[in-house]
This record gives sequence, C-alpha cells and structure tokens, in this order.
Amino acid sequence: MSIRALSEQVAALSDSVRTTVQLTGRLSKLSFAPGSTPLDGGADVRVELTQDIHESLKQHEESFELIKQEADELTATSGRHPRRGSEKEREKAKLIAQVARLGEDIKQ
Repeated sequence: MSIRALSEQVAALSDSVRTTVQLTGRLSKLSFAPGSTPLDGGADVRVELTQDIHESLKQHEESFELIKQEADELTATSGRHPRRGSEKEREKAKLIAQVARLGEDIKQ
C-alpha cells in the first residue's frame, strides 16, 4: 500500500474517532426530566447512543489494527539503503507519528 493511501485511511479513521468523541460528549450531557424516560423498557435514547458508541469503538479498533499492520509493513519494506532525509522517508516518519497518535486517541 502506498504512503498516500495509508495517509488517507489514517485521516478517515481520525475523523471517525472525532465523531465518536462527539457522541460520547453528547451522551455525557444527556439529561431528562423525571418521568420523561420510558418506564416500560422501550427504546431509550441513552441506550441507543451507548450501543452506537460501543459499535463505533469496536470498528475503530479493528480498522486501527489493519492500518497499524500496513504501516509496519511499509516501514519494514522500505528500501535497503534509503536516502537519508529524502521526501519519502519524511512522509513515512510523519505517517508513523500519525498512526501512533491515532492509536492513543482510540485508547482515550
């Protein structure tokens, strides 16, 4: 996989993680007046939102593992004698840093 394609995947997953963080914030601020939530065990907004967040986090973890594997392969298969300071090597270093940062964001 190319550096560019992997960078696009990292950016897409980062956007998705940000969306999940927003959902988590929305869940934490969700409040209802007493008696306004269904007592019969019907669909509850909090339950649905929690399930959406949980599912998103699982998908993020799976996607991240694939991205991490691709990044590791890209690093391992770089040329035997890469030119030091080349543009491609700088792009790889930037990508590896982005992948590491994304991993931390997902953990949080």
